[in-house]
Amino acid sequence: MTPPHGLARTTLGHQPLNIAVAADHPLAARASVALFELADQHFIVWGQPRHSGYTDLLINHCRAAGFEPRTERTPLQGTPPATAVISTDRLAFVTTPPGPAAGGAVRIVALDPPLYAPLHALYSPRTTSPAKDAFLTTATL
Repeated sequence: MTPPHGLARTTLGHQPLNIAVAADHPLAARASVALFELADQHFIVWGQPRHSGYTDLLINHCRAAGFEPRTERTPLQGTPPATAVISTDRLAFVTTPPGPAAGGAVRIVALDPPLYAPLHALYSPRTTSPAKDAFLTTATL
């Protein structure tokens, strides 16, 4: 994922990706699922493919698992990602830990084997700040 023009990026760590489903989805009863098992499902994404590095990362995970994902961009921008699947038969990649979410309306299912998404810090390399420098040298997951 390329940082926006004028910004620098550092990776703070990697977060495990999980799958969010509505509580009544057939996968909600599972503790874990392999990504290739989701080839027939529809995925909700937040960014436009080829215009969002994060969305492209998720799509590339699916391709590496052997399938071309069916995606649709949610109009629900700015909401917690797990909530996008409520009252749908869709799935969403999330970094929310496995278990119930959104007051029980959503179930988060672990991916097995696990997959990860990077957590990046973006900053201006042209500015100096002791606080920024301290954050970038100490922040980790």
